[in-house]
Amino acid sequence: MLIEGATRRFGSGSSTVLALDGAWLGINTGEFVALAGPSGSGKSTLLNLIGAMDRPNAGRVVVGGVDLSAATDRELTDYRRHQVGFVFQFYNLISTLTALENVQIVAQLRAARLRSGKELRPGKEGAARMAAQAALDGVGLGDRAGHFPAELSGGEQQRVAIARAIVGRPPLLLCDEPTGALDAVSGALAMALIDTLRLRYGTTVIVITHDGEVAARADRIVDIRDGRLQHR
Repeated sequence: MLIEGATRRFGSGSSTVLALDGAWLGINTGEFVALAGPSGSGKSTLLNLIGAMDRPNAGRVVVGGVDLSAATDRELTDYRRHQVGFVFQFYNLISTLTALENVQIVAQLRAARLRSGKELRPGKEGAARMAAQAALDGVGLGDRAGHFPAELSGGEQQRVAIARAIVGRPPLLLCDEPTGALDAVSGALAMALIDTLRLRYGTTVIVITHDGEVAARADRIVDIRDGRLQHR
């Protein structure tokens, strides 16, 4: 992964906010990188560029040989669906779906294939269900597959979110404060799980965190201050 002079501005004229100021960063495959810095420093902006949720105003973001800055909307959709898993602070599980169904819906999207260059053919439900069950087994929640989010603890909900992110084994995992809503024990368990999955599958992991213990697990810490990257 290579980020070359990435700049992101929001607004215009006197109200322009420079969220990211010419960021340069290279990340190796399988590396665990922590993004640290105060709120509003540009961490989420950088993560959104890497996850193709946004585009830079200048510079390039290249992941797996794909220049996200120049890619078409369809290429970006395909990249997000097949190359990236997201883990958020507040889980973002669908309350009306069971743990298995929350993971299965992502498995089906990742198994979807283009048809006639335009339409998506959904992945087979049976295969997606098996993949979802295997992902839940991998995070130690195979026996909780039929439970709804409200029936799970915060730590269990985050593990479901991790299973959802890694189903289909995307090569890149982006985590935005994954332990922020958890107690110390549950947070440590969640990060140990992410680290184990990274080592098992060679997944590249990028984590935004204010937690020093989470940052200490990383291979490298990158500080962001006022949109500028400072490498430790």
